[in-house]
Amino acid sequence: MNTWLGELVMGLAPNVLLASVVGSRLYGYAAEESDYDVLGCFAHPTRELLRLRKPGDTITYRDEIVDATLHEVEKFLRLMLKPNGNVVEAALSPLTLVSSRWVSGLRSLAEKCVCRRLYMHYRGYATEILKRLDKRFDRKSVLSLYRTILTGIHVLETGRYLFSLNALCEKYGVKIADSPDEVVEDARKLLEMLDEAYRRSNLPERPECEEEADSLLLRIRLSLI
Repeated sequence: MNTWLGELVMGLAPNVLLASVVGSRLYGYAAEESDYDVLGCFAHPTRELLRLRKPGDTITYRDEIVDATLHEVEKFLRLMLKPNGNVVEAALSPLTLVSSRWVSGLRSLAEKCVCRRLYMHYRGYATEILKRLDKRFDRKSVLSLYRTILTGIHVLETGRYLFSLNALCEKYGVKIADSPDEVVEDARKLLEMLDEAYRRSNLPERPECEEEADSLLLRIRLSLI
């Protein structure tokens, strides 16, 4: 990955534990001019959390090239356990910008957070995209719609992530439509597939690793006293 981007992200927060490229560059449909979407986590020095005025738990940075969000590790873990698909994807993304000795623990937890409840994340996000497309039809949103639904189907069926939109389309025999009517019809059929994948999924209903997450957080906190 780009050294300059990693250095930029490292300078955004204290103790960056993990930062990954997500978005269109992860999913394989970025244009040459596309920005870099970055999501990850950091840890405040433990003493700062004992003060009356608590530090913020999210740091953002945006310019014409980079759109970065870093959550404090406790918030990151809570979102992961929810589970929030964006955070799970960031932890499992192969496009790692910033790593640390805690990455293996974070990724292990993310794998254990792959559960049936991710259905709500992907279905909800797909519904939001459809509403946006109803007001403004654009190619990037169309690609995001297909990617979101197909990712949800694949995760519920296999318990694993396949990040490439092209690979997802090939697996499920999907061709991305061009016209608004065709996109809406495809979305209807794919959402039905997503609903069926949820009903048939053998994944656990919710993450069963809260104690492991709590233990990891405690070790991180103790290392930063």
